[in-house]
Amino acid sequence: MKQVGLTGGIGSGKTYVSRVFAKLGIPVFNSDIQAKKLMSSNSILINSLKQKFGDDIYNKNKINRERIRNIIFKDQNALKLINDIVHPFVNQNFNDWTNNQDADYVVKEAAILFETGGYKLLDCNILVYSPINLNIERVMLRDKLDKDKVIEIINSQASFDEVKKKADYVIYNDQEDFILPQIIKIHNQILNK
Repeated sequence: MKQVGLTGGIGSGKTYVSRVFAKLGIPVFNSDIQAKKLMSSNSILINSLKQKFGDDIYNKNKINRERIRNIIFKDQNALKLINDIVHPFVNQNFNDWTNNQDADYVVKEAAILFETGGYKLLDCNILVYSPINLNIERVMLRDKLDKDKVIEIINSQASFDEVKKKADYVIYNDQEDFILPQIIKIHNQILNK
């Protein structure tokens, strides 16, 4: 079974794209959701995070999202350390999940697929792109964050030019190109590879 990566900057529309793949009958694994679940349920992972970042990274056995956000978007070394701790657990969870699927391919949606090197483990990768001004608007509306916080998050992610070179496919979600035909075309190409 082929494993396909799906990524894009915050607010680019990757979750919308993953929903379309799901409607096409393709199983979709959301790495960010699974990481949050594992960070709240896997005792080995919880202890590793507490050991590196202190007990206050958790609040009543739930990850302290504000504390995590302040750590990872202000300190690139801390961001790398958290990723190095969490991603092996997510990858194992993805592999276990994949083994239980019955489809021509599966999609692994992950916000930082290229930054972590996870894209190298997959058969091909899709990058969802939208202009930064649209990303900022979408995230401010969706997450109720101020513009400076959204820009801080965007600046912590790899640039489009960096990751475009590594992507096999790019979906343009720029309010100019229709997104559905792009997804269908990529879907058919993956099926026929």
